[in-house]
Amino acid sequence: MSAEAPRLAVEEAKPFAEWRPQVFGSEDHAVTPPAIIDQRMPAWTAPAAFANVNFSGRLEIVIGENGLVASARIVERTHPLYDTTLVSAARRWQFEPALKDGQPVRYRKMVDFTLRGR
Repeated sequence: MSAEAPRLAVEEAKPFAEWRPQVFGSEDHAVTPPAIIDQRMPAWTAPAAFANVNFSGRLEIVIGENGLVASARIVERTHPLYDTTLVSAARRWQFEPALKDGQPVRYRKMVDFTLRGR
């Protein structure tokens, strides 16, 4: 009789990057970027105290394989009232999905914007 313990088949755990969906971006030249269907920016009316002030900001969105915004976050803040409104609006935007080898893929898109005073 052998004193060896029975061996169990154990699947190796995959590294995090292998099971997390890959997100492509503008640096991936083999990917056709998403086309805008609806990317309406919410209106901005500057409060009186900011009538002559411009704010520049940046929004990061991830567009899913279905062309809908999977996530949205402000990368460079503008005005707290507008930032919240913009993130809510961005979650409703629609795109033709990005394509790699003819297949839809997730895509990270940066949206730079400027809010102008009156």
